[in-house]
Amino acid sequence: MKDKAIQIFVEIIARIIVVLFFSSLALVFIDIILGFGDKRITDFLPEKKPEKIYVYAFPDDTKAKNYRLKAKLLPNYNLTVYFENGGYLFFEDCENFNKKGKYFYCYNEKNNETWHFKYYGEKIN
Repeated sequence: MKDKAIQIFVEIIARIIVVLFFSSLALVFIDIILGFGDKRITDFLPEKKPEKIYVYAFPDDTKAKNYRLKAKLLPNYNLTVYFENGGYLFFEDCENFNKKGKYFYCYNEKNNETWHFKYYGEKIN
């Protein structure tokens, strides 16, 4: 009985491997025939547009005075923050953004600064 169960298990695994092999082979042929080259599947999805949001900016640290500012969040998590006087700052490498109500950090290469932000889900209409 035990030997039969092992034999069935081995047959199932072998079939899975064969299916995966031929599926991979088929995908390679489809890629060659259709000529997608170096494109990714995400290249065929609709492009994400920048989100216009409000953020709370803490220039020094999380205990500093904060400012509620308009911002534009790009799909790659780069952030442009707009000041009321017409100025703006561009931030790269924002970390932990997707956690609403939590602090996240962004780096401004031009000024060599890291700013703290909070986002509560407020979108600009």
